[in-house]
Amino acid sequence: MGWVQIVLTFWLMQIRFGDSSIPILANSKYFPINPSLTTVTLEKPYCVFTGLGGKVYLFAYINGAANKSVTYKANANDEYIITSTYSVTNGGRDGPYIVDSFDIPICPQSLENISSPIYFVFRVGSNVSCVDDPNTAGPCNAPLLYDTTYRFKYVVADANRKSLGQTDWSAKIATRKAKSYDTIDTWPGRRSGGMIVITSILSVLLFFLLAGFVAAVVSNFMTEPSGIATTTHETRSSLNVPQKQQTSSEPGLSAERERYSINPQA
Repeated sequence: MGWVQIVLTFWLMQIRFGDSSIPILANSKYFPINPSLTTVTLEKPYCVFTGLGGKVYLFAYINGAANKSVTYKANANDEYIITSTYSVTNGGRDGPYIVDSFDIPICPQSLENISSPIYFVFRVGSNVSCVDDPNTAGPCNAPLLYDTTYRFKYVVADANRKSLGQTDWSAKIATRKAKSYDTIDTWPGRRSGGMIVITSILSVLLFFLLAGFVAAVVSNFMTEPSGIATTTHETRSSLNVPQKQQTSSEPGLSAERERYSINPQA
């Protein structure tokens, strides 16, 4: 990757070393549909938790929930992160839940470490199966609710889930609102829902009409007309059975004529 392209990648991804104190949306140049109906793509916290160990935990909750705390005090000095899940918090309505965890992103020491923009982001709501999976006991990156406002927070914790550092809550981030069926662009013509229904019914009727026409044509070809059979039979009879002309010389003919002849009156 050339130097100019690398510098543009830094600028487009809005990576602000040491200054990303809250989760922010990934740049729209790379992710034009963000948020979507059920997902939000966030930038990972690069160069925010430099020098810390452990993992990054991403928390989310639906704006308006009364409880916003993600840690609890085990003693006067130590705080530990909560283990609330998607199902326990009613999808974030009752309070924050752990979306997922990942290794602390390595702060690039040089521009040559820049690769794909996907490496810099985390997509919230990408797991469509964990909600209904009875074996899911830990974090569930379930699809978000559409037309709903969320807030997000990054927290670093060690293997014992002791909190080592955290960002502030993000600004309000709302998922997209689903379009009404009658506002969907049905190019060409931008037809309404009623027109679509009428068009569908007419298409079905046309299908049955064509099917009946095809059935009538096929039936006509498969049925032999009676006139042709009769003509063929008469022709065959006239050829195979020649007519025999009877003459008056035949012995039986004179006797029959005399039998049925009328005698003249005297």
